[in-house]
Amino acid sequence: LVVIDMDRTLLDDNKSIPEYNIKVLRILHQMGIKIIIATGRRYFFAKPALETLQIPLVVLANNGNSVWIMNQDIKISAKYLSVEVFHEILKEGHKRGLYPVLHVDHYEKGCDLITEYQYTHPAYNSYVTPGSSRHKVVENLFEITEPNVMVMCYAAPTDILKNFQDYIRQNFHDSTQSHITYSLTRVGAMLEISHISGTKWQTALEYANSVGIERSEIIAIGDDSNDLNMIENAGLGVAMKNAMPHVKEAAKIITGHDNNNAGVAHVLAGIFGIDSKDLNL
Repeated sequence: LVVIDMDRTLLDDNKSIPEYNIKVLRILHQMGIKIIIATGRRYFFAKPALETLQIPLVVLANNGNSVWIMNQDIKISAKYLSVEVFHEILKEGHKRGLYPVLHVDHYEKGCDLITEYQYTHPAYNSYVTPGSSRHKVVENLFEITEPNVMVMCYAAPTDILKNFQDYIRQNFHDSTQSHITYSLTRVGAMLEISHISGTKWQTALEYANSVGIERSEIIAIGDDSNDLNMIENAGLGVAMKNAMPHVKEAAKIITGHDNNNAGVAHVLAGIFGIDSKDLNL
């Protein structure tokens, strides 16, 4: 089983999948290798880019907080923060002048993102853009009866986010997990908070167990903090050449090529013994 991150891993900087990646993943599918895409993106935003692969995929969206069978558009599971924990974190954030972008599970209602203010508010650091579809503004987040919050995202300078993360880890260590990502260059540092088992790794492992695949048989490839857990725990953890330094330190292998040069395909072709002759290159 191969678990692959999307942005800055499977996708190049133009948000497309390099042709070599497409060809290698199609061959792996033909070989019977299960392929999982694990992304921080919401499913609606991940799906169009992945359709070019034209193979059956399991998609772990929202950093593993929702699981989709893509060729059927079926959601098979989702994980939410409890309403109580969501409210407590929201209150503490407000005290610090922090306002979240909420990734919510209201897919069937046409809504994936909820904020308290319009996208232009400086608290969001351009994370929500004018073209963001399926976005709803709710002035009082405490009044949402079924929030179904999968991820709370906060944009701010790194030191402020680290201080807030320390507070969350001290007070909600048994109900949440969090990490700070740095690869969204438009936005800057982002603190992402979710259910304690809502990680790419935990969800990938749950899926693997459900289909009889051992941890040692899992290959995980990524570049940022939200990939760290799966790179540390998979049978073979792979960091991209363009990965963050702390992610590279945790990996058993670092790709020889970056995301713009099909690093995913090159490393997987080597692992599985795929000859370039098989790819019509």
